[in-house]
Amino acid sequence: MGNYNNEEGRVKRYLKRAAKLKAEQAAVNWVWKVLCLVGGFFAQTGVALFTAMAPLLVMILMLVGSACFLADLEGVVTGMFAGVLPEGKGGTQAKLSEGEIEKILGEFFPEDGGEVGGGSISGGSGAGSGASDVATRREAVRFGLEHVGYEYSQARRASGEAFDCSSLVWYSFNEAGVDLPGGSAQWPPVAGTLAMEMEKAGMTVKVGEMEPGDIVFWRTSGGIQKKRYMGIGHVAIYVGGGRIVEAMDEKHGVVYGPMRAQGNVVMVGRVRSGK
Repeated sequence: MGNYNNEEGRVKRYLKRAAKLKAEQAAVNWVWKVLCLVGGFFAQTGVALFTAMAPLLVMILMLVGSACFLADLEGVVTGMFAGVLPEGKGGTQAKLSEGEIEKILGEFFPEDGGEVGGGSISGGSGAGSGASDVATRREAVRFGLEHVGYEYSQARRASGEAFDCSSLVWYSFNEAGVDLPGGSAQWPPVAGTLAMEMEKAGMTVKVGEMEPGDIVFWRTSGGIQKKRYMGIGHVAIYVGGGRIVEAMDEKHGVVYGPMRAQGNVVMVGRVRSGK
């Protein structure tokens, strides 16, 4: 039975290649016929007409060449930024228990409202924040962690049953009592718009000053292609210790795991009292 299946597979591959070659030969024959017709036309009308049309033909060839060059250039530029957010290793898509969530929060957010820990990507302490700010960010992170395992969907991003990257961030802070700028509960802003509006509102800090509960923005190929602000196409919440909670993509959904592509982080947002 195994040999039969192998032989059947080889026959199918042969027929597929034969069909492809037949199609290619048909295309070559068609081009040859067109060239013969054009040659016959010029043979009958004389060289003078060809001479008159030569500049037009040269212009057409130049336009086609320019279009091909631009297409190649776009491919190169896109390729430079493709995959800037590789899959994180050591993350989890499984729903977290309440005990697991409390353990994570206890590690990075002190119950007494003191200075947060795990501020830098490497796990060091960031700049201090007020008690109310810490409490707000703690609740935002809690919301994100409670939704690990939920689906990723741009079509249902405002349903509460699925999220894309920016709607997860927006609803996390909305649950903590903060309406981030640039959108509404009915339709949260996309990552680039959220970044632009937070910068306008003075709600940003330097990347090196990142603290747990901050909002992290990445430059991506998609953000560049769609001409989003600063090329920003992804956003997540920094939990601490080099880990984030994010709505990653349709394959992974909402996950808690290591920060990816740190070199492509272009902005960090921070919610403060009165903002």
